[in-house]
Amino acid sequence: MTATLSQAAMATAGQELRNRLLQTMAEIIPRGSRVALLDFPDHTNVGDSAIWLGELVTLRHLESKICYVATRMTYQAERLRRALGPDGIVLLHGGGNFGDLWPRHQDHREQVVRELREYPIVQLPQSICFQDRGRLDEARRILRAHDRFTVVVRDNDSLTVARAMLELPAVLCPDSAFALGAIERPHGPVQPVVWLSRDDHEGPAAPVSAGENVIREDWIQEPSTLLLRAAAMVRRLPHPQALTRRIFQAQVEARVARGCALISRGAALVTNRLHGMILSILMGIPPFVYDTRQGKIGAFHRTWLADAMPGIMWDSAREALDRAQESTSTLAGTMPNRGATWN
Repeated sequence: MTATLSQAAMATAGQELRNRLLQTMAEIIPRGSRVALLDFPDHTNVGDSAIWLGELVTLRHLESKICYVATRMTYQAERLRRALGPDGIVLLHGGGNFGDLWPRHQDHREQVVRELREYPIVQLPQSICFQDRGRLDEARRILRAHDRFTVVVRDNDSLTVARAMLELPAVLCPDSAFALGAIERPHGPVQPVVWLSRDDHEGPAAPVSAGENVIREDWIQEPSTLLLRAAAMVRRLPHPQALTRRIFQAQVEARVARGCALISRGAALVTNRLHGMILSILMGIPPFVYDTRQGKIGAFHRTWLADAMPGIMWDSAREALDRAQESTSTLAGTMPNRGATWN
């Protein structure tokens, strides 16, 4: 049960998945390769920033030379070619946008595959979800036309789709955020339960009340900071790739720090965000998890965590909240209230 999940068990699971990730990526990306890393997550979702930061850690481990980075909007094929040279590898940012749930990212992926046929292209660990068969058939046609496109997937369900339906070379690998390794939580808990709840089209079908000793938030709400305002201004100007990489790294580091601070407010976390669960595990904070509408978290849990953490998945938000509150019920009267609202 999650209530008795130890920090040692979470640390062991996190380290095992980190090792598996680095080993798998070393088999795909030769050590010392020149690479381009595309589809920088220029948005407020902390999870995508954790993935990008993990990708940077992985590439440093592989001694890769990052020659070009870009967002969907700033990518230009000719600039990439000039920066990367003739012998590099093109990498596409991982996450959960492979398919038709987030069509702009899928459109970008297919644009890159069409325009850069001379390079091997690796899709870094993704979950795959197509709801429209016609859109899947179109993706298969475009992606199979590239003879050196490899898709790396982060769960067995996606592996089946990649191989059987998209007919692509596919490799199973944990999510890139595990490359971050153990994370020191920035502060102790100030309330029993944090509920990190997504309410977009991957979120729950119906609202659920939070109950007592719970604060409900989502991490896509981002306060304006000097760093983010400066980054937005600088991106509009022509500048060297080295500066772009520094700006991107500062952004993702700030966003991951914000996410870790949010999760750390609770003695336990309830969430339907995959990277809420992952960051919670890496910080040693017990997660109580329920699935997205598309089953993304459940597929990941079955693939990697079912044996090590069999009790962290629950059938609904209500059940996850009830179990989290039960596990922290004795803490409600003992924690310092640092200005937090508990209900």
